Amino acid sequence: MANLTVTYDASANAAYVYFTDPRFPEKSAYTYPCDPIEVDGMINLDFAQDGRVLGVEVLAARAKLPRFLLDAAQRIDRLATAAAEPVRPVRLHGPGIAARVKATREVFEGRDIEVIDSLRATSGDRVMEFRDPAQGTAVAVVVRAGGSWRDAVVTNSPLSGEVSVLFLGWVLGVAEEKLAQLFPG
Repeated sequence: MANLTVTYDASANAAYVYFTDPRFPEKSAYTYPCDPIEVDGMINLDFAQDGRVLGVEVLAARAKLPRFLLDAAQRIDRLATAAAEPVRPVRLHGPGIAARVKATREVFEGRDIEVIDSLRATSGDRVMEFRDPAQGTAVAVVVRAGGSWRDAVVTNSPLSGEVSVLFLGWVLGVAEEKLAQLFPG
């Protein structure tokens, strides 16, 4: 069996499993986010332009991956510490791994909505995901690298079912408020 390279950032609790040589990373042409409700977290599959799977990003890695795998992974959060740099979000090396992940809670119609804001290190895409466990829905707002708020797109996993227009409108309002200042225009 071939050896796989796995990187892990304990401060972000994010891991990346490479199916390519990490010394020669390929830019992800498409990322498929697995339904966060179904997997109780965030797992992204990165694909090359020709359809090959480049790797798998796992957020909340301690809850999703076996300990032996994380213990054996290349600890990229230690690279900055070893170089005596100040502790800050680390730009990870991988086709789509998140460099920074921040989870907060917002309230929509009396329900707690989990908001996960992440920055994909190598692609530069900003992804803000809204999870409504009570309704079993998840919606993501994505601003592609080099884009602005006006270029933002909305995605919804087909497994999470329908999303109400009221919820979608609320998501867009919250996302615009949080992201527009980062991506003017």
